[in-house]
Amino acid sequence: MNTQRTILTNEPILSGQLKYRTDVPGAKQRKALEKRGIGVMGLALDEMILTGAMVGSAGLFAAVSVPWDSVLMPEKARIMDELTAIEEANSNFHLRYKKWPHEMTDGSGAHNAAALVTTRAMRFPYSNMSQFKAPLKDVPFDMKGKRISLRHGYGSGGRILQQPSDNPAYRMKVTFENMPLSKVREMDIVIDQESNLDRGRLQVDVRNGRVDMVFYANSTLTASRY
Repeated sequence: MNTQRTILTNEPILSGQLKYRTDVPGAKQRKALEKRGIGVMGLALDEMILTGAMVGSAGLFAAVSVPWDSVLMPEKARIMDELTAIEEANSNFHLRYKKWPHEMTDGSGAHNAAALVTTRAMRFPYSNMSQFKAPLKDVPFDMKGKRISLRHGYGSGGRILQQPSDNPAYRMKVTFENMPLSKVREMDIVIDQESNLDRGRLQVDVRNGRVDMVFYANSTLTASRY
C-alpha cells in the first residue's frame, strides 16, 4: 500500500513557512531523531516534531535567577521573589517549548515543578533534550532514585509542587509544603491584601497538622506580574 500523500503543513517550530510536501508522514523527523540516537518508537508526529526542535534548538532564552534562600533578604521579600520566579519560569517554559511543564512529565506535583530546572524530571522523549535551557536557576533540589523535587528552606523545609490549577482564573497551582503558618499569614496579607487563607491567590492547605502554602500562578487573562 502506498502511504505517500501530499499534505499542506505549517511547521513554525522547524521552518516558519507554509509549504506543500510529498512525504511519508513523520519519516523525516524519525530519521533525524534516530541519527541523534533518540528512540522514537510509538511517538506521534507532533511529538517527533517538537522533540526534534527542542533537541536541536539553542535559541535565545531568558532564565529566571533568584537569590534562593538568601540570608540578605527579609523572608517576605524572598518568598515573594521565589513565587514570582516560578510564575515567570512557567511563562518562559511555555513560550519556548509550547507546552506547560506538567505536559512533559509523569504528572506528579514534584516533577511538574522540577521540570523547570532539569530534564531528569521529564518523561520520554522530553527527557532526552540535549539543549534544554532551564528557565529557573539556582534552586536546590533533591534526588532519590527517579524521584526529584525542588526544595524550600522555610521552617524545617519542604518540597515545592506544581499542578494544573483548579481555579479557572489561573493556569498553575504552586504548593510549598510544610510552611510555618505565621509566614503563610504574612504572605496572604502581602498578596491578597487581607487575612483570609480560604480564598484569593494565596491559600492554605492543612494535612495531618502540616501547613502547605498554595499559590495560584500564571493568570489565564493577562501576564501576571507584581
